[in-house]
Amino acid sequence: MTVWRKTYQALDSADEYLTRIFDYVTWRDLWLLLLTVAFVVFLAGVTPFAHVLREDAYNFTVKGMEISLGDFSLDRPQAIGWPLLLGLVFSIMSVDNVFEAMYVSRWTSILCTAFGVFALGKACSAMLADRSQKGIAVMIVFVYMANALIYTMARSAMSEALFVLLVIGVVYFSIRATEGDALDIRSLVTAALLAAVSYYVRPNGLFVFAALVVTIVLHSWGSRKSTIAAVVVSSAVFVIAISPYLYARFAAFGSPFDYGPNSKYFVDHYEHVWADNIAAPSLWEYLSTHSIAELYGRFVDGGLLSVLKHLERWLLNAPGAVIALFGAVAVFLLRKRRAYIVPLTLVVSIAGISMVYEIFGTVRHLYYLLPLMLLCAAAAFFVLERYRVPVQSIAAAAIILLVAGDLPLVVWMGPEQRQIPQVKDHWAVWASNNIEGTVAIVEGGDFLKMSQHYEPIGWRVAKSFRDVAPHIRVWRPGVYDTLDEAMIHFKKINLRYLITDREGLKRRPYLRDVTDPRWQDQFKHLGYFPVGDKGARLHHVNIYEIIY
Repeated sequence: MTVWRKTYQALDSADEYLTRIFDYVTWRDLWLLLLTVAFVVFLAGVTPFAHVLREDAYNFTVKGMEISLGDFSLDRPQAIGWPLLLGLVFSIMSVDNVFEAMYVSRWTSILCTAFGVFALGKACSAMLADRSQKGIAVMIVFVYMANALIYTMARSAMSEALFVLLVIGVVYFSIRATEGDALDIRSLVTAALLAAVSYYVRPNGLFVFAALVVTIVLHSWGSRKSTIAAVVVSSAVFVIAISPYLYARFAAFGSPFDYGPNSKYFVDHYEHVWADNIAAPSLWEYLSTHSIAELYGRFVDGGLLSVLKHLERWLLNAPGAVIALFGAVAVFLLRKRRAYIVPLTLVVSIAGISMVYEIFGTVRHLYYLLPLMLLCAAAAFFVLERYRVPVQSIAAAAIILLVAGDLPLVVWMGPEQRQIPQVKDHWAVWASNNIEGTVAIVEGGDFLKMSQHYEPIGWRVAKSFRDVAPHIRVWRPGVYDTLDEAMIHFKKINLRYLITDREGLKRRPYLRDVTDPRWQDQFKHLGYFPVGDKGARLHHVNIYEIIY
């Protein structure tokens, strides 16, 4: 007991010291802006600008370049929000080179991530609404800045950075709208508009708006007229704002909610998502063809439990997750109506994501939940401090542990990593210059598109980025049991070339048979590329010409 008493006394003394320090901190916008600028500098230092963008990030950048040239056509698998912002930035900066565009995309992502510091600080201060709690707000912002996944998000040049910023904005204006007994309509309309913009960036914006509606209902529960009016106003704003986007997707794809492969929510394996020969079953078809045990494994074990496990493992550690859960519960028990939006967005998002997480279960889909969990933790600290728990010293110790744990994962980039990126994969450069026609490759088709010229600057924009290498059409091979089955489809689409690598063969095992002697007359080996320059992404690549 003596040890515990002394430990508590030490923490309490540290807490008083930290409180005196925070009393000198003017928690104003200038202080937040200074932190934001410092975070921009730090993120720029740990970002490998010299690496080319891949897959989704590359496609977002390509679409942004097309938009800067006036081509607003939609890509079926992707939302348009992030490319719209990139297109605006590219137009302002007169970017006309895909590698320069990659460089600028990373900077745009960094700025969005860093501005999250400012937005999170404002939201936390508005939620606590007590100047004596400024220390908690400072701590929450530093935890956000110390999280290694935030660094990953910043340098990825993906849509998550903008989506996280918009979600924090919805939370802030929802808090402002519910501060008093009567709803503030201006703040409510702003929150609904930001929720609509977030839907342009990611379909998850629908979860955010749903949480906003539930917040309005709970806040105005005693007054039916005001509840109905507020729900109608916010819903009208949201629907009107997203209507042009929904109509554009309906006109282009026949359904406003059709995202092509990304709409295959109920296939059995992730490899089926990008396989043209595998149809997307409906929810009813999936439910009627699977047992109760399989449904449990899909939606509970592989869904909800996996989401919760990844939240605890990657976003916050176990103690942090427990504190966030305590804060979420405390918000409702203490009837902190202004903060309802925070746990509600968490609950609605987790429920929605769990439905498809076994198939689309990447951690980046959970990034926007981190600031929500931090705000829940802030609510928990606010409650604990009322019971004379030295939360500021505990939070300070947690930040030190977070930084110590994540520091080995952070690598400060040298000058060579701050240059315009270039392709390092020799196979892609060779293939782009020596073959033409339809090419099958599991992963790496983006390299073929960006490798028309090896020089980092000099690949000038054509009318559309899809026309930059018009002699090559990239196709991802489907999922088949045997090469015999695959060859029927290969011949139907007049497939000319096949490119394989080690990882691709693991994902499409039937392609291993191209080395079988009975297929040697139909697969002519053109070249083997074991490794590329430092920074190359695909190794042990083989290129075959298909002869029918």
